Amino acid sequence: METYPNIIEGQVDNENVVLELKKCVQRETGFGLWRVDFDFFHEELNQLTQKIEDRVIKTRVSNAWGIIHRPGGNEVLSHTHNKWWTGIYYPKAHTAPLLIGEERAEIYPEPGLFVVLEPGELHGVAANESTLDRYSVVFTWLG
Repeated sequence: METYPNIIEGQVDNENVVLELKKCVQRETGFGLWRVDFDFFHEELNQLTQKIEDRVIKTRVSNAWGIIHRPGGNEVLSHTHNKWWTGIYYPKAHTAPLLIGEERAEIYPEPGLFVVLEPGELHGVAANESTLDRYSVVFTWLG
């Protein structure tokens, strides 16, 4: 796992990223988790993707989606795909940590944080015990 705090600071309007995620098609997947499917016609999300491609992964994103964890929502521990790298971008800070590895190391999202998970890496999200939604944008690519 690698972390890139503020890798695109000043390049993307995080509030607009959240607004765009709220506008996109949302479907509940259980555990208080909503998957947000979007296309790259959303200007802020397209701009975010381009900055991450240019500054961090140096290749093209294969797939991307948004996640909204409602209050009480969590994501059980699971492994990333064995052939795909996964990046998670956080447009807002939040109190529910990202859990990484067997030891469940905790990473508390700050605005602008981008986390890269290696293929097969164990990860999950602790329960959202706040009254606010938690937002993230997930990217996958072949390494």
